[in-house]
Amino acid sequence: MKLRRGNWFNLLARIVYGLLLPAGLLYVAMYSHYGLVRERQIMEWREKMRDSLDQISKYHSDDKYFHGMLQADFRRADSSARPMHECNRRLKYYKSRYPGMFRFTVYDSSGRIIDEMTDEKRFQYVFKGMHQVIASVKAHVAEVIIPYPDRLNDVRSRIGLLRGYFGQFLMEKHLSLPLLEGYLGSCIRASEEPEKALLWYQRLKNFTIVVFVHRDMIGRDIGPRLIVDRYNQQDTAIQLGLFDTQQMNVYGIDRHHNEMVIQANAYANSAVEFVENEHSLIFFRQISPRLIVFSLLDKQMNLIHPERATVEFMLRMIRWLILAAFLVFCVSLRSADFALSIRQKLLLLFLFANGLPMLILAATAYEFFEQKKNSLINATHDQSVRIIKQFDNGYPDGRERMAGLITDYVSEKNRQYGKRKWPDEEIESLKKFILTFNPGESYIYDCDGNQILHAGSEALPNSVKIIRDFFKGALEFFNHADADFVGARRTMLEKITDDSGLYAGVLEQLGNISPQNFGSGLRWTYLELLGDRSNHDSWGFLVISWRPGDLQRAFLNQHLEEVNRKISPRKLLVMEKGTETIFPLNAQHHRQVRNIMHLTQSRKLITENNLGLSGEHFVATSLVGIELSDAIIMTLYPSSLILGEIEELRRGVILAGLLSFFIVLVIVRFFSGRLLRPVNALSQGMRSIARRDFKYRIDYSSGDEFGGLTSAFNATIAGMHELAVGTAVQESLLPPGREHFGRVSLFARSIFMSKMGGDYFDYFKVDEQRFGVYFGDVAGHGIPAALVMSMAKAVVASSDEARKAGPAELLKSANSLFLHLKSRGWKRMMTALCLEVNHQTGEFRVANAGQCYPVVVSAVRDKVDYVKVVGMPLGSQARKPYSEISGRLMPGDSLILYTDGIIEATNAMGEAFDFARFDKLLLASWHADLETWWEGIYRGYQGWAAAQDDDITFLMLRYDND
Repeated sequence: MKLRRGNWFNLLARIVYGLLLPAGLLYVAMYSHYGLVRERQIMEWREKMRDSLDQISKYHSDDKYFHGMLQADFRRADSSARPMHECNRRLKYYKSRYPGMFRFTVYDSSGRIIDEMTDEKRFQYVFKGMHQVIASVKAHVAEVIIPYPDRLNDVRSRIGLLRGYFGQFLMEKHLSLPLLEGYLGSCIRASEEPEKALLWYQRLKNFTIVVFVHRDMIGRDIGPRLIVDRYNQQDTAIQLGLFDTQQMNVYGIDRHHNEMVIQANAYANSAVEFVENEHSLIFFRQISPRLIVFSLLDKQMNLIHPERATVEFMLRMIRWLILAAFLVFCVSLRSADFALSIRQKLLLLFLFANGLPMLILAATAYEFFEQKKNSLINATHDQSVRIIKQFDNGYPDGRERMAGLITDYVSEKNRQYGKRKWPDEEIESLKKFILTFNPGESYIYDCDGNQILHAGSEALPNSVKIIRDFFKGALEFFNHADADFVGARRTMLEKITDDSGLYAGVLEQLGNISPQNFGSGLRWTYLELLGDRSNHDSWGFLVISWRPGDLQRAFLNQHLEEVNRKISPRKLLVMEKGTETIFPLNAQHHRQVRNIMHLTQSRKLITENNLGLSGEHFVATSLVGIELSDAIIMTLYPSSLILGEIEELRRGVILAGLLSFFIVLVIVRFFSGRLLRPVNALSQGMRSIARRDFKYRIDYSSGDEFGGLTSAFNATIAGMHELAVGTAVQESLLPPGREHFGRVSLFARSIFMSKMGGDYFDYFKVDEQRFGVYFGDVAGHGIPAALVMSMAKAVVASSDEARKAGPAELLKSANSLFLHLKSRGWKRMMTALCLEVNHQTGEFRVANAGQCYPVVVSAVRDKVDYVKVVGMPLGSQARKPYSEISGRLMPGDSLILYTDGIIEATNAMGEAFDFARFDKLLLASWHADLETWWEGIYRGYQGWAAAQDDDITFLMLRYDND
């Protein structure tokens, strides 16, 4: 009962520690791995879902959508083989698809109106003027970074005429919008007339076109709906949809409508743009006060499921383990002696004991590297944000430095010339110096109100008189001595109309760049006196002004390159909001960079962990400028530096792991060597036994189980030495394997199951013409059987009278000995057969004591005859004496004596060899040489028998012709 309980406990321990615990640890490790894979997939899909909303975000408004649609269509027509034909075909398409919604005016390449393609037949003069304006603005847009159509003479001279037809809200500064690329441009809202709600035009290589869009095409979400439909028709996992916050309906998806209404309302209240629910991943974006656009992804179809993936992995592992076990089983079948050594088993135990912890360590290291990578990326973003803010906050300091440079230049010249007016060459040098700061306008006014310098892209040769008078008065005010100025009591009206307050305000801004408005809008302005300012004797007033974008651009041109040198390998980029011009201007900027910076305008901050640009990857951080209010600032940091740091850390961890593995392996080898020392000694002892070196002794002593085992081995090998001596004695009792008696050739062979066997054969001379053969098989094996065999040898050797009397008498004599031993308590039996042969005539007589019938194989090898002589085995109480049978061998005949070991041999299926197969084997393997014949018989036996489980002895004699 205790033994059975111990077996059950051992089985339970094997199941728990050998199967359940490793499987559980592997399951936890793989579940954690697939959980990280799922999180990474969610992040990747989030980026793709965000990007899928870019186009609809750019073209959601009617003026931008119709601009993008018309621009793309007519540019394709212009680049076709037959541009005018293709243009006309597209006009017909719009008129048939949207009847009465579009009105077109088309010019050829020389500016003539094409009547058959034009809807408006009147106002030819106005349309010709419009063509000139379009051509002028187009050329201006192609030349400058930031277009200012309001500065063009063609625009200023014709804007009144154009407003009379195209709409009273047509503004000069908007005239470049239809000519800008993609989402940067738009249609113009210039008229309240329904037929002219949107104005769009384009100057192309082969034609120029002007388009009016009807009011009924506006406010119907045509653009967003078409973009959604076109996107959803693609074979993509992401679906786009629209949610109308006023109508409370969803457009673009065919399922989960109610759920999407709830989620969209939740987004409208919380502004959480990325949502994960039971079925889907959803990315929201508000594109207008009324519309929310979203991208939808089915989680079940596109995300890995950690539980399912882990189970599938475990099933694959089980299949591979079953396959490996099957292969091992097949190898074991092909190799009967296949077995794992103790060293191999210890190695497997080491792998088992350390493999799973190493697997868990690898999974943990994988998580660690992922977390470390994310930590480094987040740290990079944080540092980039600090750099961006530092650069942004440096804009006011940059303005001060610009002002300081100008002030230093002016002060140096003022000290040089005092109150005298500067020479013309100095004024020209000042002009060149000022232009390095990219001003919009720059003027010098003298005490008489004369303009003696103008510089900058917007500077006018003759300033407005009110401006000249203002700075003339300012000079007079500043040159007035303080002693001559006496404050008097004044009425409120006098205070309001007095310019002194204005002049005093200007005085406070001298030497600084500050926002000022002198009638042309708010501009950044630098003011400084020229002359002997300390003695109130200035001869001129320097005025430099920038539009906000111009000053910002001047700051970028002066400081961006220097900053990039300092923060290398990080790179700083700045994009102007209006024109989306990216600085530095001399660098090539990718579309992905522009898209991210464009999205930053509405999202304030965007981080991109893996931005691919021309085969390289970067960590990108984009932020809206505060001081640089018209700018988006981005930093690019090479991902290779982060990956390099991770790779260096990974190499360190791998090296530490290999080192620890090596140390553990050395320790294991050390202890296994000590543990395997007695095992190796036992193995050496086994090899000594195989060499029949029974004098070998194991030199190992210990109080543990190995000590007892080696002691037992030494005692056993000592007994085997004695057994070897007995085996040698037994072998000496048997006669030689080959013998000749006259015309009879004889061959005998015994193969014992153990070192000592019970099979026996002997032959002796009876007289000059006769010889005898004694053949027997003692029941059992080993030493007892060998002792009985030796007694049988003694009987044969000592019974001269019995040998001469014949086979029956010799068996009777041997039986008497066995009966005597039986009476003394030794219960052993022996089958035997005694044969007497006349080697001259071939005559023979035979007596049998329970042995297998002798076999006679004829010379022609056509049959097998059994000499059927019977008798009781030796050691039994025979009721009648042993009988003899006589026979005669013909020349070439063979007579075979054999034990039952080959007849009773069984194969792997348990089938006995039997006499029928024995007969066929004798005939099939016959050979003229008796030993060769025996070898063929034995090979046939080996091919049949699964194992030798009995002694096998054959004695073969052949009666020859002479």
